[in-house]
Amino acid sequence: MHPPAFAPVHINHRPLARRRSCLLVACGVLLLASCSAPAPSDVHVSPPFRAFYALHHGADTLGAALFTRQVTNGGLVQYFANGVLEFHPGLPPGSQVFLSALGEEFGERQPPLTPDAIPGGALLFSETGHTVQGIFRTFYEAHGGALFFGYPIAEPLVNDGRIVQHFERAALLWDPALAGDKPVQLLAWGERKFSEQPLDTIAIDGTSAELAAASVAAPDDITQFVAAHGGVELFGKWLGRPRTLADGRIEYMFENAVLVQPANGSAPQMAALGTLARGGIDAAAAPVIGAEATHFVKTGHNVVHGMQRFMDAFGGAEILGMPVTELLAEDGRFVQYFENFRVEWQPALPDATAFSVAPLGREYFSAAYFGAPEAAQEAAGQLFVAVTVEHPVLAVPGDQIFHVWVLDAAGKPVTGAQVMLAWSAGAAAPGELPVTDASGHSTLTIRLEKPAFAPQIAYRATTKSGALAASIGGSFLVQPQP
Repeated sequence: MHPPAFAPVHINHRPLARRRSCLLVACGVLLLASCSAPAPSDVHVSPPFRAFYALHHGADTLGAALFTRQVTNGGLVQYFANGVLEFHPGLPPGSQVFLSALGEEFGERQPPLTPDAIPGGALLFSETGHTVQGIFRTFYEAHGGALFFGYPIAEPLVNDGRIVQHFERAALLWDPALAGDKPVQLLAWGERKFSEQPLDTIAIDGTSAELAAASVAAPDDITQFVAAHGGVELFGKWLGRPRTLADGRIEYMFENAVLVQPANGSAPQMAALGTLARGGIDAAAAPVIGAEATHFVKTGHNVVHGMQRFMDAFGGAEILGMPVTELLAEDGRFVQYFENFRVEWQPALPDATAFSVAPLGREYFSAAYFGAPEAAQEAAGQLFVAVTVEHPVLAVPGDQIFHVWVLDAAGKPVTGAQVMLAWSAGAAAPGELPVTDASGHSTLTIRLEKPAFAPQIAYRATTKSGALAASIGGSFLVQPQP
């Protein structure tokens, strides 16, 4: 099969900047008018991106949704198989969502064509000195053109019998083997970018993301440790994407637990998720004396009856950790927190089915990678909140301006939402903002007269709309004026 013919049609191209504004406004209207229920193809697309994804035929261009992460000043980035979308609520409506310029980042730009090398009749972009033509041009113009893909930064190249052309924000591929309904596709730049990210910047967002994460295999010593101490029954399934901490330790996350390997490579240790989930160790209790009872002096709590049998079967205090509570009654079942796990017991059932382990590892995984409480709320169909500050570095004395946006689970602005703001600048607490307007926006200006006790001020915005609530935190630096 021969490569597609490139039609000699000449079009005088005007600079993109001259017509960007009206098209961006149109995109913004579509963003705010998104449907209340996502289509099956975009169920894992985060709400702020859904309208943009649908507008640009995301299933055919961007591909499957992967991960979402928080970025500076309340924005979001979502990874897709073929690209990365950015959402910046502080930008004007219509320009808040766009593709990351991965072509530039990956160094794909080639020198501009000389005048005598420009193909006859090609669509020339004077901004980069490159052209789009033929089957690539048809696909390019049908899916958003320069506003979506950016300008071409290279001419088409033949690679292993396939033709590839690089743009600022994506790469188009024509492959004879793909001839048919979809002869042109995008290269998997999103997957490439995701694979290059520091591990602690990635966040899970939906089942597809979890499956993608799990494709990263656990090291053999971690797999062997889990298999030797209860396996999937105790630890749950592997969640993938190990996280390297600042001190060099590595966290390996499972559905119910987290293993931490010291920087020196010695044996992994259990993370105290049970203590973390409980918020500490309950007040000590009196020792229980009996055949099926053990009192742990260090934590001051007892393990009795069925919980004692479960503990003995799954490695004892070495794996579960010591108890940090007594046996608690919750909703018709018993619950006990150990240092590393939370275990539920239904005494009416036989031991083989009576015990279940809470997914504390999954909760930790989500919190570690999302870094913001609203991520879990968004997945449950609640609110999405984003915050920006006018001055990432505030000269004190000076005014800091907070901007808050509130969206619903469909990505539509929420009008009339209450917003409270708290920060770590001592007595000068910001307090309540005006309710959100028709665009879901609220703002507040606060003057800081004296330098804070620390060079960095943390803040948290909490929003409520009816029975729904969400919150997000951030920080900015302060610098005394000379």
